[in-house]
Amino acid sequence: MLNVLLLEDRGSITATLTDLLEYKGFKVYEAFNPSDANSYMSGEEEVEIHAIILDLNLPTDGLKPKEINGTKDGLFSGWIWFKKHVLPSYPEMLERTIIYSAYLDVLKMNATTKDKNLLNQMKQIKKREGNTSPGEEIIKFLQRI
Repeated sequence: MLNVLLLEDRGSITATLTDLLEYKGFKVYEAFNPSDANSYMSGEEEVEIHAIILDLNLPTDGLKPKEINGTKDGLFSGWIWFKKHVLPSYPEMLERTIIYSAYLDVLKMNATTKDKNLLNQMKQIKKREGNTSPGEEIIKFLQRI
């Protein structure tokens, strides 16, 4: 069974994705902010995470203001958390993470060359208002891991 960390602060999206993924046989660990996610990635919770579904715009809980680089309301805090807390210890997660966010274009426009290179190695799905669930696309990606 593949253990998936879902880092998403919107309860309705979390519930929908969790139900779908668990129905398809995945074990989902929900985190609503970077601090919650750290408990899974640090080993505090005794679980091995195999893949991550990452929202970019999250509450800034657990991140210092200077780490947010002036972004408002946590914009890119998911990306900052991923680079600071996941990549150094789990570089394989670069190819095992889906960025699922409405802010992908904004991140790409403001990304450094290094960040753009990282992003090019990751699965990206843009959230759209009123968009049907990207569940099948997410499931296909996870089944290849």
